[in-house]
Amino acid sequence: MLARFLAFVEAVLQRLAYLSCYLWFFACVAATWVVSPLLGIFAVGLAVWSLSRGGSYGGWTHGSARWAGFSDLRAEGCLFSRHGLPLGRTQGLAPGGWLASLRPLLTYSLLRSSEAMAAASRREADGRALRVNLPDRIPHAAIFGSTGSMKTTAYAVPVLQSCAESMVVLDPKGELARLTARLRMRRYGHDVQIIDPFGVANVRGIPTARLNPISLVREEPSRLVDEARRLATAIVVRTGEEKDPFWAQISNTLVTATVAFLASEATPEEATLSRARDILCSPKLTEQMLAHMRESDACSGLLQRLAGQVAQLEGQTKASAYSVANSHIDFLDSLPVAETLSESTFDPKQLVNAKQTIYLCLPVDRVAELNGLQRVLLSTLINAVFAAGEDRRRKVRFLLDEAATLGPLDALYNAVFYGRSFGLRLLFLFQSSSQVSRSFPDSQKDDFFATVGSVFCGVNDHRTAKEVSDWIGQTTVVGTTRQDSFSQGKTAGTGLQDQTHSTNWGDNRSTSYSEVGRALIQPEEVLQLPKNAAIVLLPNVRPILAEKTPYFARRGRRLIRRTGWAVVNAVVALATAAAVGGAVWAATIGQDHPMVVELSGKLSDLLSRR
Repeated sequence: MLARFLAFVEAVLQRLAYLSCYLWFFACVAATWVVSPLLGIFAVGLAVWSLSRGGSYGGWTHGSARWAGFSDLRAEGCLFSRHGLPLGRTQGLAPGGWLASLRPLLTYSLLRSSEAMAAASRREADGRALRVNLPDRIPHAAIFGSTGSMKTTAYAVPVLQSCAESMVVLDPKGELARLTARLRMRRYGHDVQIIDPFGVANVRGIPTARLNPISLVREEPSRLVDEARRLATAIVVRTGEEKDPFWAQISNTLVTATVAFLASEATPEEATLSRARDILCSPKLTEQMLAHMRESDACSGLLQRLAGQVAQLEGQTKASAYSVANSHIDFLDSLPVAETLSESTFDPKQLVNAKQTIYLCLPVDRVAELNGLQRVLLSTLINAVFAAGEDRRRKVRFLLDEAATLGPLDALYNAVFYGRSFGLRLLFLFQSSSQVSRSFPDSQKDDFFATVGSVFCGVNDHRTAKEVSDWIGQTTVVGTTRQDSFSQGKTAGTGLQDQTHSTNWGDNRSTSYSEVGRALIQPEEVLQLPKNAAIVLLPNVRPILAEKTPYFARRGRRLIRRTGWAVVNAVVALATAAAVGGAVWAATIGQDHPMVVELSGKLSDLLSRR
C-alpha cells in the first residue's frame, strides 16, 4: 500500500513538472513576441509546427496496414486496464506531436496521473513502456512460440500472478503449479487444488487432489444419460480422418451405456471409470450389466434403450467394437490414474461459486499416452461451468499449456465459440500455428483464428512467419527511381592547311517518385525479430508490436534516481506555482505596489523604444 502511494505521489509531481515546462515554454514565446514581433512570429510558427508535428505518409493505394498507435490501443481498451490478460509492453508509439502529449496531462483525473504520464512520455525515445492488455470484448487468446520463446515466463506466469479470477491450468510439467500455487493462495485467497497423479509438481503444503467425473454425472438424474454421453465424447477421440466413423460411434455408445449404468445403479465407491474399464474388458461383466439394464426403469427407460442398442452387436463386429472402445480407455490401466479418478476430494462448482484454482499436472514425457486423462478432466470442468448457467459478469479462466496434445474436443470447441456468455475465458499455448489444426481441424481452424487474439512470441518456421505477414497485410510506401546518363563524343579532322577538333558531352539525371506496395513486415523479418519482441494480432485491431516482459524482469529506475527526480520535479512545480502566483498577484491586488509600478514603467519604456 505504501509503495502504491509513493508511486502515486511520484506520478503527480512528474505531471506537475511537465505542465510547468509547457507553461514556461508558452511564457517564453509570449515574451519573445513582446520584445520583437518578428522574432515572435518566428517563435509562434515554430511552436505551431512542433504542436502539429507527427504522423507519417498516409497513402493507401496499395494497402493501409500500419502498426497500432496510442490512440488505436486506447480506443480498443488495450491500455490502462488492470483486469485484462497481459500481452506484453509497448513503447515509442506514434508520438503525434506535442499536442498529443499535452492532452492527457490536462484531461486525465488526478488519480490517473500515472496513466497520464505514461501517455505523455510516449513521444520520448525512452518513454514509459505501456502494458498492453487483452480487451474484454475478446474473450480468448492464443500464444504461439517455439521452445525457449518465453511463453511460460512472459505470459503464463504473469497471467497467474495478476488474474484474481478462478482458473483451471493445464500444466504438463508442473512448473506453473510450483511457481504460482502458493502465491494464488496467499494473494487472492484461492482454494488451490493440484491434480498430480505422478507427483511432478510436488508443491509443499498442498496435497494431491482427486476428481471422479462420474460423481458429477450422478448429481443430475434427469440429465444422467446426457451427461454420460458428454463424458464418453471426451474419452473417445474423433479426429475426423477415420475411414469408417462407425467404430468411433459405437465406441461412444458402449462407453455411454457403461457410464450411465454405473452412475444410476452402482454405489458411489463402484461408480468410477476404472470400474467401467473392468466391465468393458470382461464379457461376463458386460452381459451382467446389459441384463440389469434391460430390467431397469431408471432414467425413464433410457437404460433399456441403450442396452438394446448394445445387444444388437454380434460376432466379429461385437468383438471389434469392444476392442476399439477399450483402446480409447486404456489410459485407465495405471494405478496413479485410477486413484486420481476414484473419488472427488473437492467440489469443482467452487470455480463458479467461489475462488478456486485447479492445476492438472502430468509428466511431460507421458502427455501423449495420458491424453485421455487430460480430456476427461478438462471436459468435466468446462461442463461444470456451462452447467452453472449464463452470467456475463462471471469469469473463469482456462490456461492450456501444450494445448495441441488435447486433440479435437467438443467441450473445448463449445467453450471457445459459446462460452463467453457463461464466463469462460481461454488462453492457449501452442508451439506454432499449424498445431491449432490438431485441436480445431478443418474449417474450425479458420473460425478459431477469427475468434481469438493471437500473440506470436518466437516464430521459427517459415509457414507461420508467412501467415503472420499475410494476416498483417500490405502498406503503401513511396518508391524512388533515379536515372543517370552520361554521353561523350569527340571528332577530329585533318586537312592540307588546317586541323579541326571538336568534343561534345552530355549529362542527364532524373528522379521520379511513385507509390508501391509492400508487406508491412516480410516473413523473413518475422523470423528475425529480436528475442524479446512479439507480434499481437487482435480481431479488428491494428497489429501491435510488443515487448515480452518475463515475470522476473526488474523494471523501473533505482530508488536513489527516482528520489532525485522527484525532488527536481517538486522544485520545478513549486517555482512555477510561485511565478504564477506572483503574476496573478501583480495583475490584481498588487497593482499599486511600488515594485510592480516600477517594473511596469520599465516595460513601457522598453516597448516605446522598440
